[in-house]
Amino acid sequence: MDKPYSQHAMHVLFTPKQTFTITALAAALLTGCGGAAPLTSSAPGEPVVVDAQLNEWGGKLKTLSSKDGLLAGVQNDDNHLYLSLSTRNVASIGSIMRAGLIIWVDPAGGKEKTFGIRFPLGLSMDETGDRRLGEGAAADRVRIERSTREVEIIGADGQVIRRHKDSIPGIAAAVEADRGVLTYEIQVPLAHTDGVLYAIGTKPGQEIGVGIATPDEFVVNAAQQPGFGGLPGGRMASAEGRGYRGLPPGGLGISTLKEWMLVTLAE
Repeated sequence: MDKPYSQHAMHVLFTPKQTFTITALAAALLTGCGGAAPLTSSAPGEPVVVDAQLNEWGGKLKTLSSKDGLLAGVQNDDNHLYLSLSTRNVASIGSIMRAGLIIWVDPAGGKEKTFGIRFPLGLSMDETGDRRLGEGAAADRVRIERSTREVEIIGADGQVIRRHKDSIPGIAAAVEADRGVLTYEIQVPLAHTDGVLYAIGTKPGQEIGVGIATPDEFVVNAAQQPGFGGLPGGRMASAEGRGYRGLPPGGLGISTLKEWMLVTLAE
């Protein structure tokens, strides 16, 4: 039986990266749609390496949210879904690294939270499972590193399983925040096969719903923390004080991310 909250150690990536742009027409098409933004997946032109470098994503990132400065791209082969994200938005970077990020998938093409993967976990998560904020730059730095070692698998019933991110067959994830840019990549199996316990439950050519969200409890917990940047009575430490190159010099703010895409998988 899987048990949540086992702990492991691993190397964390924080290196320079490439950035990508989109055309004004593509931005207008995506941001102007009501409900879930439609996005067509493409077959990878080369094997996708999940390292947050986005080398295989040139020209494939589209604007998902102009408000949050969030770009997204989707590719798939016969076995896996690949999702990439990028943003220069100060508040979005702060929220993802502090609170963590959940990728929700609805194999029926809607917005049901059927299957979720939380990565990174966020610096507000310590090794006991408690959420903590505002304990100083050094503690924040350690928790950011810890938050990229593991993923949480979230079932439709709310059950959470935490595992080292390299120990789950078929799942891979990487995130980097450097020089004012956050890049993110995740790989998720399309279907359950031998040895694959966690999968979307779909196949190429189908439509699926993909959600991108910061955890709901983040806003509540952050509001209760004195000294948390962007809230009354709070002051955010500088990027230099946190020891992270490229994090915005104004500090890490708060931005609640809740976006859905209707993704048509490539055949």
